Amino acid sequence: MNTSDSSALELPSYPVLSLRRSVRDELEAGRIPVVEAPPGSGKSTLVPFFLLDAPWREGRTILLLQPRRPAVRALSARLRELGGGKVAVGHVTRYEHSVPEDADIIVMTEGIFVRRLLEDPSAADTATVILDEFHERSLATDLAYVLARQCRELFRPDLRIVVMSATLERERF
Repeated sequence: MNTSDSSALELPSYPVLSLRRSVRDELEAGRIPVVEAPPGSGKSTLVPFFLLDAPWREGRTILLLQPRRPAVRALSARLRELGGGKVAVGHVTRYEHSVPEDADIIVMTEGIFVRRLLEDPSAADTATVILDEFHERSLATDLAYVLARQCRELFRPDLRIVVMSATLERERF
């Protein structure tokens, strides 16, 4: 796996940039941060980059889960663009698989993530699971969250999980 340094990237100045330190601190403390910010604030495009140079990543992959296939394709293209060739970004949907060797970030649907965990319950090659658009609750979203938590409890206490939403009430969650 690559060990890309996010500080070398020129990231856009989206509002969520101000949450970089708090997200990293929450993950460092072993908590599950809930990133709640309005649409267009940069959650999907910046949060994965926040985690690239985290010491606990140890070269493992960051998985970014999206509820819909078109969003997976569009977001992976945007992340590749922002990574400027310095970050290996791939995507997986039901009908597409485009993952570079030693991928830093893989964008996928929640269903693909569930299938991936069934094949490897310990998620050995995964550093972080980011559940994006969590307010769009569905069976796939809830199952992905529960299985990620179960993986963390049973096999990988070092697995980081991030929940992101435009409308989820952080305190209630």
